[in-house]
Amino acid sequence: MELFHEMKNRYVLGVIKVINHLHKTKEISGKKFRAILEEEGISFDWAEYLVSIEPFVRYSACGKEKSRDDSYLEDDDIISLSMPDNDELGEIPIRPSILEKTWLKSALQNKYMPLFLETKEIETLKKAVADAPDIDQLQVQKSFALYPDQMTIEFKSNFRLLLQAISENRFVSFTNHTPNGSFISSNVLPFKIEYSIDEEVFRFVFYHQRENRPVKANIARLSNISLGDCAEAADLKVLKDLVEERVVPDLLELRVRKKHNSPERAFFLFANYECDRAWKDDEKGEFLEFKIRYHTFEEKDLISLILTLGPYAEVISPAHVRDKIIDKLRESV
Repeated sequence: MELFHEMKNRYVLGVIKVINHLHKTKEISGKKFRAILEEEGISFDWAEYLVSIEPFVRYSACGKEKSRDDSYLEDDDIISLSMPDNDELGEIPIRPSILEKTWLKSALQNKYMPLFLETKEIETLKKAVADAPDIDQLQVQKSFALYPDQMTIEFKSNFRLLLQAISENRFVSFTNHTPNGSFISSNVLPFKIEYSIDEEVFRFVFYHQRENRPVKANIARLSNISLGDCAEAADLKVLKDLVEERVVPDLLELRVRKKHNSPERAFFLFANYECDRAWKDDEKGEFLEFKIRYHTFEEKDLISLILTLGPYAEVISPAHVRDKIIDKLRESV
Protein backbone atom coordinates (compact mmCIF):
# COMPACT_ATOMS: atom_id res chain seq x y z
CA MET A 1 0.00 0.00 0.00
CA GLU A 2 1.31 3.44 -0.89
CA LEU A 3 1.32 6.01 1.89
CA PHE A 4 0.49 8.96 -0.34
CA HIS A 5 -2.15 9.13 -3.04
CA GLU A 6 -0.75 9.52 -6.54
CA MET A 7 -2.64 12.78 -6.97
CA LYS A 8 -1.01 14.28 -3.88
CA ASN A 9 2.21 15.38 -5.47
CA ARG A 10 4.02 18.66 -6.01
CA TYR A 11 2.25 19.34 -9.31
CA VAL A 12 -1.18 19.19 -7.69
CA LEU A 13 0.14 21.27 -4.79
CA GLY A 14 1.36 23.83 -7.33
CA VAL A 15 -2.07 24.03 -8.95
CA ILE A 16 -3.76 24.41 -5.54
CA LYS A 17 -1.37 27.21 -4.58
CA VAL A 18 -2.05 29.06 -7.82
CA ILE A 19 -5.83 28.81 -7.37
CA ASN A 20 -5.67 29.83 -3.69
CA HIS A 21 -3.42 32.77 -4.55
CA LEU A 22 -5.89 33.88 -7.21
CA HIS A 23 -8.73 33.57 -4.69
CA LYS A 24 -6.98 36.22 -2.59
CA THR A 25 -5.55 38.55 -5.23
CA LYS A 26 -8.04 37.98 -8.12
CA GLU A 27 -5.23 37.98 -10.68
CA ILE A 28 -1.49 37.39 -11.02
CA SER A 29 1.14 37.97 -13.68
CA GLY A 30 2.81 35.27 -15.70
CA LYS A 31 6.03 36.02 -13.82
CA LYS A 32 4.34 35.43 -10.44
CA PHE A 33 2.78 32.23 -11.77
CA ARG A 34 6.22 30.89 -12.62
CA ALA A 35 7.56 31.91 -9.20
CA ILE A 36 4.84 29.96 -7.38
CA LEU A 37 5.71 26.82 -9.33
CA GLU A 38 9.44 27.29 -8.81
CA GLU A 39 8.87 27.46 -5.03
CA GLU A 40 7.61 23.87 -5.28
CA GLY A 41 10.61 22.82 -7.36
CA ILE A 42 8.48 22.42 -10.50
CA SER A 43 10.14 22.89 -13.88
CA PHE A 44 7.88 25.20 -15.85
CA ASP A 45 5.97 23.82 -18.81
CA TRP A 46 3.11 26.14 -19.70
CA ALA A 47 1.42 23.72 -22.11
CA GLU A 48 1.27 21.05 -19.41
CA TYR A 49 -0.14 23.42 -16.80
CA LEU A 50 -2.63 24.85 -19.26
CA VAL A 51 -4.31 21.44 -19.30
CA SER A 52 -4.10 21.11 -15.49
CA ILE A 53 -5.82 24.35 -14.51
CA GLU A 54 -7.76 25.37 -17.62
CA PRO A 55 -11.17 24.72 -16.00
CA PHE A 56 -10.37 27.22 -13.25
CA VAL A 57 -8.53 30.15 -14.84
CA ARG A 58 -8.42 32.36 -17.92
CA TYR A 59 -5.43 34.06 -19.47
CA SER A 60 -5.14 37.44 -21.13
CA ALA A 61 -2.49 39.59 -22.73
CA CYS A 62 -2.85 43.33 -23.37
CA GLY A 63 -6.49 43.11 -22.29
CA LYS A 64 -7.34 40.32 -24.75
CA GLU A 65 -8.11 36.78 -23.69
CA LYS A 66 -5.58 34.21 -24.87
CA SER A 67 -6.60 30.89 -26.38
CA ARG A 68 -5.24 27.48 -25.57
CA ASP A 69 -3.19 27.62 -28.76
CA ASP A 70 -1.10 30.40 -27.26
CA SER A 71 1.00 27.96 -25.26
CA TYR A 72 3.74 30.42 -24.29
CA LEU A 73 3.18 32.51 -21.17
CA GLU A 74 4.74 35.98 -21.13
CA ASP A 75 5.86 37.60 -17.87
CA ASP A 76 3.33 40.42 -18.23
CA ASP A 77 0.38 38.15 -19.15
CA ILE A 78 -2.47 38.21 -16.65
CA ILE A 79 -4.02 35.09 -15.09
CA SER A 80 -7.37 35.30 -13.29
CA LEU A 81 -10.03 32.94 -11.97
CA SER A 82 -12.72 31.95 -14.43
CA MET A 83 -14.94 30.66 -11.60
CA PRO A 84 -17.73 32.88 -10.17
CA ASP A 85 -16.51 35.49 -7.71
CA ASN A 86 -18.00 33.79 -4.67
CA ASP A 87 -16.20 34.22 -1.35
CA GLU A 88 -18.26 31.38 0.14
CA LEU A 89 -16.28 28.92 -1.97
CA GLY A 90 -13.18 29.69 0.07
CA GLU A 91 -9.72 28.38 -0.58
CA ILE A 92 -9.04 24.77 -1.52
CA PRO A 93 -8.21 23.00 1.77
CA ILE A 94 -5.59 20.32 2.34
CA ARG A 95 -7.42 16.99 2.57
CA PRO A 96 -5.23 14.40 4.36
CA SER A 97 -6.26 10.77 4.07
CA ILE A 98 -6.84 8.54 7.11
CA LEU A 99 -3.57 6.77 6.38
CA GLU A 100 -1.64 10.05 6.22
CA LYS A 101 -3.19 11.20 9.51
CA THR A 102 -2.33 7.86 11.10
CA TRP A 103 1.33 8.14 10.13
CA LEU A 104 1.45 11.78 11.28
CA LYS A 105 -0.08 10.79 14.61
CA SER A 106 2.65 8.19 15.05
CA ALA A 107 5.43 10.62 14.01
CA LEU A 108 4.24 13.21 16.54
CA GLN A 109 4.98 10.70 19.33
CA ASN A 110 8.66 10.61 18.37
CA LYS A 111 10.92 12.05 21.07
CA TYR A 112 12.85 14.05 18.47
CA MET A 113 9.85 15.93 17.10
CA PRO A 114 10.57 19.00 19.32
CA LEU A 115 13.75 19.49 17.30
CA PHE A 116 11.64 20.40 14.28
CA LEU A 117 8.39 21.82 15.69
CA GLU A 118 7.47 24.03 18.62
CA THR A 119 5.45 22.55 21.49
CA LYS A 120 2.36 24.56 20.49
CA GLU A 121 2.61 23.30 16.91
CA ILE A 122 2.92 19.69 18.07
CA GLU A 123 -0.11 19.99 20.35
CA THR A 124 -2.17 21.61 17.57
CA LEU A 125 -1.31 18.79 15.17
CA LYS A 126 -2.05 16.14 17.81
CA LYS A 127 -5.56 17.54 18.24
CA ALA A 128 -6.06 17.59 14.46
CA VAL A 129 -5.22 13.87 14.12
CA ALA A 130 -6.72 12.68 17.41
CA ASP A 131 -9.45 10.74 15.58
CA ALA A 132 -6.94 8.81 13.45
CA PRO A 133 -6.27 5.14 14.28
CA ASP A 134 -3.20 4.31 16.35
CA ILE A 135 -0.30 2.49 14.75
CA ASP A 136 1.85 0.00 16.61
CA GLN A 137 5.43 1.14 17.02
CA LEU A 138 7.91 -1.19 15.32
CA GLN A 139 9.85 -3.17 17.89
CA VAL A 140 13.25 -4.20 16.59
CA GLN A 141 16.20 -5.70 18.38
CA LYS A 142 19.09 -3.26 18.09
CA SER A 143 22.43 -2.48 19.64
CA PHE A 144 22.43 -0.89 23.07
CA ALA A 145 23.01 2.85 22.75
CA LEU A 146 25.69 3.80 25.28
CA TYR A 147 25.39 7.57 24.87
CA PRO A 148 22.06 8.46 23.20
CA ASP A 149 21.35 12.12 22.54
CA GLN A 150 19.45 13.89 25.32
CA MET A 151 16.83 16.44 24.29
CA THR A 152 18.14 19.30 26.41
CA ILE A 153 17.49 22.98 25.71
CA GLU A 154 21.13 23.38 24.64
CA PHE A 155 20.96 20.40 22.26
CA LYS A 156 17.75 21.68 20.67
CA SER A 157 19.26 25.15 20.22
CA ASN A 158 22.48 23.77 18.68
CA PHE A 159 20.55 21.44 16.38
CA ARG A 160 18.43 24.28 15.02
CA LEU A 161 21.46 26.52 14.55
CA LEU A 162 23.11 23.84 12.42
CA LEU A 163 19.91 23.34 10.42
CA GLN A 164 19.81 27.07 9.79
CA ALA A 165 23.44 27.02 8.65
CA ILE A 166 22.70 24.23 6.17
CA SER A 167 19.54 25.84 4.78
CA GLU A 168 21.22 29.26 4.41
CA ASN A 169 24.64 27.94 3.27
CA ARG A 170 26.43 29.77 6.07
CA PHE A 171 29.84 29.02 7.52
CA VAL A 172 29.90 27.59 11.06
CA SER A 173 32.36 27.81 13.96
CA PHE A 174 32.22 25.59 17.05
CA THR A 175 34.17 23.68 19.70
CA ASN A 176 34.15 19.89 19.36
CA HIS A 177 34.70 18.00 22.63
CA THR A 178 36.09 14.54 21.83
CA PRO A 179 37.69 11.78 23.96
CA ASN A 180 41.06 13.03 22.65
CA GLY A 181 40.45 16.63 23.69
CA SER A 182 38.59 19.76 22.60
CA PHE A 183 39.15 21.22 19.15
CA ILE A 184 37.99 24.53 17.72
CA SER A 185 36.75 24.53 14.13
CA SER A 186 36.35 27.91 12.48
CA ASN A 187 34.34 28.76 9.37
CA VAL A 188 33.62 25.24 8.18
CA LEU A 189 31.08 24.67 5.42
CA PRO A 190 28.05 22.59 6.54
CA PHE A 191 26.98 19.59 4.45
CA LYS A 192 24.20 17.70 6.24
CA ILE A 193 22.87 16.25 9.50
CA GLU A 194 22.50 12.50 9.76
CA TYR A 195 21.03 10.24 12.43
CA SER A 196 22.28 6.88 13.62
CA ILE A 197 19.28 4.82 14.70
CA ASP A 198 21.55 2.15 16.13
CA GLU A 199 23.44 4.60 18.39
CA GLU A 200 20.59 7.13 18.76
CA VAL A 201 22.81 10.11 17.97
CA PHE A 202 22.72 12.96 15.46
CA ARG A 203 25.90 13.84 13.59
CA PHE A 204 26.88 17.06 11.86
CA VAL A 205 28.74 16.51 8.58
CA PHE A 206 30.84 19.42 7.33
CA TYR A 207 33.60 20.17 4.85
CA HIS A 208 37.03 20.56 6.42
CA GLN A 209 38.92 22.96 4.15
CA ARG A 210 42.40 22.24 5.51
CA GLU A 211 42.01 18.45 5.17
CA ASN A 212 39.91 18.78 2.00
CA ARG A 213 37.37 16.18 3.11
CA PRO A 214 33.99 15.87 4.85
CA VAL A 215 34.17 15.31 8.62
CA LYS A 216 31.53 14.03 11.04
CA ALA A 217 30.98 15.24 14.61
CA ASN A 218 28.40 14.25 17.20
CA ILE A 219 26.14 17.26 17.76
CA ALA A 220 25.94 16.49 21.49
CA ARG A 221 29.69 17.13 21.72
CA LEU A 222 29.56 20.56 20.10
CA SER A 223 29.44 23.88 21.95
CA ASN A 224 29.92 27.58 21.28
CA ILE A 225 28.25 27.24 17.88
CA SER A 226 28.09 30.45 15.85
CA LEU A 227 27.07 31.20 12.29
CA GLY A 228 29.27 33.17 9.94
CA ASP A 229 28.83 34.69 6.49
CA CYS A 230 27.00 33.02 3.64
CA ALA A 231 29.19 30.85 1.45
CA GLU A 232 30.09 32.11 -2.01
CA ALA A 233 29.07 30.17 -5.10
CA ALA A 234 32.69 29.05 -5.54
CA ASP A 235 32.76 27.54 -2.03
CA LEU A 236 29.53 25.62 -2.64
CA LYS A 237 30.88 24.32 -5.94
CA VAL A 238 33.99 22.99 -4.17
CA LEU A 239 31.80 21.07 -1.73
CA LYS A 240 29.49 19.79 -4.46
CA ASP A 241 32.39 18.66 -6.65
CA LEU A 242 34.12 16.99 -3.70
CA VAL A 243 31.03 15.00 -2.77
CA GLU A 244 30.28 13.99 -6.35
CA GLU A 245 33.83 12.94 -7.20
CA ARG A 246 33.96 10.70 -4.14
CA VAL A 247 30.88 8.70 -5.01
CA VAL A 248 31.99 5.07 -5.44
CA PRO A 249 30.97 4.08 -8.98
CA ASP A 250 29.99 0.53 -8.01
CA LEU A 251 27.05 0.01 -5.66
CA LEU A 252 27.72 -2.06 -2.58
CA GLU A 253 25.61 -5.19 -2.95
CA LEU A 254 24.82 -6.82 0.37
CA ARG A 255 22.70 -9.85 1.30
CA VAL A 256 21.27 -10.10 4.80
CA ARG A 257 19.79 -13.45 5.80
CA LYS A 258 16.43 -13.68 7.53
CA LYS A 259 17.87 -14.75 10.88
CA HIS A 260 17.53 -13.19 14.34
CA ASN A 261 16.04 -9.89 13.18
CA SER A 262 19.11 -9.22 11.03
CA PRO A 263 17.14 -7.65 8.11
CA GLU A 264 15.31 -5.35 10.53
CA ARG A 265 18.59 -4.29 12.13
CA ALA A 266 20.08 -3.72 8.68
CA PHE A 267 17.19 -1.37 7.85
CA PHE A 268 18.24 0.75 10.81
CA LEU A 269 21.99 0.49 10.26
CA PHE A 270 21.85 1.66 6.64
CA ALA A 271 19.10 4.26 7.06
CA ASN A 272 21.61 7.07 6.36
CA TYR A 273 22.53 5.70 2.95
CA GLU A 274 20.76 5.93 -0.38
CA CYS A 275 19.94 2.35 -1.28
CA ASP A 276 17.52 -0.02 -2.98
CA ARG A 277 16.13 -3.00 -1.06
CA ALA A 278 14.39 -6.14 -2.23
CA TRP A 279 13.44 -9.49 -0.73
CA LYS A 280 14.89 -12.45 -2.63
CA ASP A 281 15.67 -16.11 -2.05
CA ASP A 282 18.16 -18.76 -3.11
CA GLU A 283 19.07 -22.31 -2.11
CA LYS A 284 19.98 -21.04 1.39
CA GLY A 285 16.61 -19.37 1.95
CA GLU A 286 15.25 -15.82 2.10
CA PHE A 287 17.47 -12.75 2.25
CA LEU A 288 17.10 -8.98 2.03
CA GLU A 289 19.25 -7.53 -0.73
CA PHE A 290 20.71 -4.04 -0.29
CA LYS A 291 22.28 -2.05 -3.11
CA ILE A 292 23.94 0.90 -1.37
CA ARG A 293 25.27 4.10 -2.95
CA TYR A 294 28.06 5.56 -0.85
CA HIS A 295 31.12 7.84 -0.84
CA THR A 296 34.75 6.85 -0.32
CA PHE A 297 34.84 8.72 3.01
CA GLU A 298 31.90 6.61 4.25
CA GLU A 299 33.46 3.23 3.47
CA LYS A 300 35.15 2.71 6.84
CA ASP A 301 31.91 3.32 8.78
CA LEU A 302 29.97 1.17 6.33
CA ILE A 303 32.31 -1.80 6.84
CA SER A 304 31.98 -1.45 10.63
CA LEU A 305 28.18 -1.56 10.34
CA ILE A 306 28.28 -4.65 8.13
CA LEU A 307 30.51 -6.45 10.64
CA THR A 308 27.93 -5.94 13.39
CA LEU A 309 25.53 -8.18 11.44
CA GLY A 310 27.90 -11.11 11.89
CA PRO A 311 27.53 -14.27 9.77
CA TYR A 312 24.10 -13.23 8.48
CA ALA A 313 25.51 -10.59 6.11
CA GLU A 314 27.37 -11.28 2.88
CA VAL A 315 28.98 -8.65 0.67
CA ILE A 316 28.65 -9.59 -3.00
CA SER A 317 30.43 -6.56 -4.44
CA PRO A 318 32.60 -4.53 -4.76
CA ALA A 319 35.49 -6.95 -4.37
CA HIS A 320 37.75 -4.55 -2.45
CA VAL A 321 35.13 -4.19 0.31
CA ARG A 322 34.83 -7.98 0.55
CA ASP A 323 38.62 -8.20 0.86
CA LYS A 324 38.76 -5.59 3.62
CA ILE A 325 36.08 -7.41 5.62
CA ILE A 326 37.89 -10.74 5.20
CA ASP A 327 41.14 -9.12 6.38
CA LYS A 328 39.44 -7.69 9.46
CA LEU A 329 37.94 -11.07 10.33
CA ARG A 330 41.32 -12.78 9.98
CA GLU A 331 42.94 -10.17 12.21
CA SER A 332 40.37 -10.85 14.92
CA VAL A 333 41.00 -14.62 14.99
